[in-house]
Amino acid sequence: MTPEDKEALDAYRKGEHLSGMVDSPSWGVILEILQDEVKRAENKLLSASTLNEGEILALFHRARAQRDLVDALKNTVNTLIEFANNPPAIVHSTRPY
Repeated sequence: MTPEDKEALDAYRKGEHLSGMVDSPSWGVILEILQDEVKRAENKLLSASTLNEGEILALFHRARAQRDLVDALKNTVNTLIEFANNPPAIVHSTRPY
């Protein structure tokens, strides 16, 4: 099995596990918590008028990093689920029948 095949199988298996999770109410709660944290960081930045430039820049980078992380998580989960919904050929050849 090639490294690419192993990577495809790994992505497929992760996607299978995640597909059940995103259909549960828990996934919505997790996303809501993450979005609330992003909003909190952004609100802290918006209300930082009395801070110096360095502190404001640090708050900006924190808020940006949090938003980027949440976006990357959602995109990765969606990509893995798509992989599971459209399995590559290697998945069919390794399934026991």
